[in-house]
Amino acid sequence: MVDIQQQKNEFQVRFYNWSLTEAQREVEENYPSLRKFNGLYALEFLDAICSFEEKEQYQIIRSLTRHAHRQALDVLGDSLTRKDRKNEKEFSQRKNKYFLKHSFNYNTELSKYQERLTRTSSEICESIGKYLQIFSNDLGHFSVLEKSKWRIRKIINTWNIDTRVKFDSEQCMLMYVHHISDINIKYSSLSGDILMLNCLGMAPAIWTPWTEQAMTEALQSIVSLCTSFFEAATHLVDGLSFSYNSTQILLSNNTDSSNDINKRIESVKYDFHHKFYKWCLTDARREVEADFPFIKQINNFDALYTLFFMRDFPKEKQLETMLAIKKYAYCKNLKIEDTLTLEEEKIHRLFVEHRLDFYTRYRAHLAIQLVILK
Repeated sequence: MVDIQQQKNEFQVRFYNWSLTEAQREVEENYPSLRKFNGLYALEFLDAICSFEEKEQYQIIRSLTRHAHRQALDVLGDSLTRKDRKNEKEFSQRKNKYFLKHSFNYNTELSKYQERLTRTSSEICESIGKYLQIFSNDLGHFSVLEKSKWRIRKIINTWNIDTRVKFDSEQCMLMYVHHISDINIKYSSLSGDILMLNCLGMAPAIWTPWTEQAMTEALQSIVSLCTSFFEAATHLVDGLSFSYNSTQILLSNNTDSSNDINKRIESVKYDFHHKFYKWCLTDARREVEADFPFIKQINNFDALYTLFFMRDFPKEKQLETMLAIKKYAYCKNLKIEDTLTLEEEKIHRLFVEHRLDFYTRYRAHLAIQLVILK
């Protein structure tokens, strides 16, 4: 019997070591992969990290990469050091200084191009699909999942490297993610979603292609980054498999063993999601009782809006609202016995409806602050 968790742990350690090497290369070569992205968070990250001395950059990037691979650290019997946490805190504080500038620039560009993006979204998505189909031939099998979602499927040994590309025309964001699963076993994940920059402790892998030229460059970057990752994946998954051996389940006339494994995997996944959902409800209570300590550390629109929406509520109402938001986010996607009450649905609806009004005021505030800074 193959120990699935042992296989996952081995991959996590390999992926962690590879990420450390790649992160160091990024610093040595002045962030070639990071510079392929023109999204808000990548630009903010690049400005912040380059404001440190080169020696400090190595230390910070290493700490951020270690933070991104905490599961591998657990497997290795390691943990984040006091220095890691200090580096993270200093970098986060420095990065927040650049958030205002890039957030304002992004919102300005979005308002400028949003009408055209909405009007021509079908044509844009069609051109993205054609480009990916042409240039992904050497990468793997290309397919269209939805109007704005595409997939490139690469088989390495017994593993399926599933790369999904998505374009959000409302926010003008192009993004992609890798997922690795065993081709012999349905719903078998070797790891969670893999995003190229995130695994290096950097910003989310997102482009904001405002123009046709920018879109072409972003798609070229996706093909280039996928090529590099597939080459690395060949070594990362070498010798690993969830199957009893590489051909047993595929060739066996008796599917009982395969069905047993599938059932076991589904049972473990359900148990995890159920526990995670319960933890989220507990964590929501902690946030309210402690006056939102975690949310106050996050300097982005969603965090600010949540605090704004809750500001005048008594504690009891804040707790009711947070629980409703959490339940809406999770219980509809999971087979969980909890269901939203009519009151909870009403609370969530109000939370969404007030978001647009706050967004308008938020953009105006950014504009004023930028003028003050100048």
